[in-house]
Amino acid sequence: MFQGWFSNSESNYNAFIKAMLWGNVKEMNTYMNEVAPATFSSFDTGRHPSGKSQPERFYHGFVLGLLVELRDRYEVKSNRESGYG
Repeated sequence: MFQGWFSNSESNYNAFIKAMLWGNVKEMNTYMNEVAPATFSSFDTGRHPSGKSQPERFYHGFVLGLLVELRDRYEVKSNRESGYG
């Protein structure tokens, strides 16, 4: 099933990555404005146990997922654990 999803891919990178590599911020925004409303839910952002909503965590993970396609060209790192984490 998974192979079927990706077997017809015409390019190695998605539209967001292509726009980023070309420095096309307008196209990056266009991509995000199309993808976000069509796929994100208010449930995706969740709530922190303290009751504070922290949607930036969800978006951070989403963009990291987009950028991981560049791991063969760049060293992609996210937030690193600190302290006892």
